[in-house]
Amino acid sequence: MPHEEERAVYPGISGTRAEPATENRADIERLRRLVRFSIPHNAPIILLARETPAHLRGEGHTVWPLGQSASDLVSPDAAVVIAQLEDLRAKGGAFLLIARSAWEWFVSQPQFQYYVEQRYRMTCSEEDTGIIFALQPPPDVEWRDRGAPDGLLLPPPELVALVTGLPQIQPFYWSGVLGARCIKGLLKKNGIDINHCHAILDFGCGCGRVLRHWKTLHGSRLFGTDYNPYLIRWCQQAFPFAHVSTNDLSPPLVYADEQFDLIYTISIFTHLEATLQSTWMTELTRLLRPGGMLYLTVHGAMHIQSLPVLQQQQFMAGQLVEYRPELSGSNHCTIYHPEAYVREVLAKDLQVIDFVPGGAKDANQDVFLLRKPIRS
Repeated sequence: MPHEEERAVYPGISGTRAEPATENRADIERLRRLVRFSIPHNAPIILLARETPAHLRGEGHTVWPLGQSASDLVSPDAAVVIAQLEDLRAKGGAFLLIARSAWEWFVSQPQFQYYVEQRYRMTCSEEDTGIIFALQPPPDVEWRDRGAPDGLLLPPPELVALVTGLPQIQPFYWSGVLGARCIKGLLKKNGIDINHCHAILDFGCGCGRVLRHWKTLHGSRLFGTDYNPYLIRWCQQAFPFAHVSTNDLSPPLVYADEQFDLIYTISIFTHLEATLQSTWMTELTRLLRPGGMLYLTVHGAMHIQSLPVLQQQQFMAGQLVEYRPELSGSNHCTIYHPEAYVREVLAKDLQVIDFVPGGAKDANQDVFLLRKPIRS
């Protein structure tokens, strides 16, 4: 068992103890943000906190308290707490979230702390917010042990699941290969060699599913941006050949006017409500040089069969269909784009060079290739 001074050495957590606390509104918002950006949607969470976990259920997660609250565990038998943790894990608990308010309790229980630290992988640690441990073994262990074919780091399963909905790394990697091929293929079909694009932006790069496959390009400066700071933090460590940074839910981006020859955005506009789509199209147009290309994927006609009849009729009439637009920017929000809407509304300031239904095979989405007009 570690000595007192050896316990609780976590990146982002200062000291070995925190002052007793209860969650106020700011604490709750930070905790919700931590969950939203670092735990896959619908993954069951075991929560250790001083307050009810109800405020996290709105994020789409099943939340089980470890005890009714940390205050119930003032003088616990570590074996009892461990048994409860393991019982919840056996029921499907995927992550243990220790909120800031329970940090003092956690570091004061060396037997339980040592058990968790030695048995499970810490995935995230944020000062004044909380710590997360992954409780389930990662899939594709043998494939991970062999390493990626491109020799680059592989993202942890929870980040893969945030991007694709599934934690398996093998299909994630090969879908990135396919995505890069789809981009290069559509450009080549229209007489453009991607090697001649001097600056390329991956808008919504996630944890580099496609970005990693441009490492071998010669003479191209690579950029990536994403709304999720945890995904960007990982990319910054894994891809030194690219310049990656976070963006807000709304523009602007940090880049200069007319900086890019190519911008691609895969399955991003499928999760933005109409007003945000319009502002982002204006921003991406600003960033393109005259003659520069925008590769844009959307949910098209092949995806509308699951919609109610009224929304299918709306789509067939050329209108945008928005599901849960109030959750814009998250995977809970889903948007369906008729071809006519993209041509007449979304891309009104750009030239439609090509449209291929189902052409983004990695995302199973329609793809538009748009060009910024060259000034006369």
